Amino acid sequence: MKPIIYILISCIIGGMLLAKTSNASICDKKDTVIFFGNGVITIKKSAFKAKESIRKSLKTELPPEEFELL
Repeated sequence: MKPIIYILISCIIGGMLLAKTSNASICDKKDTVIFFGNGVITIKKSAFKAKESIRKSLKTELPPEEFELL
């Protein structure tokens, strides 16, 4: 029983460490990141339309220098 617990704990800790490093690399190039969860079941065309809609809204709301940081 103890070996199974050690293996599970090791996997959880390893997964957490890998998740932290991969998320950090996404944000290294920009100062601001917008995350939009479009849902699980969607088609590529509607996801692209939603992304463009958010981009247009942010462009009108943010000053140009802030928009360029996205």
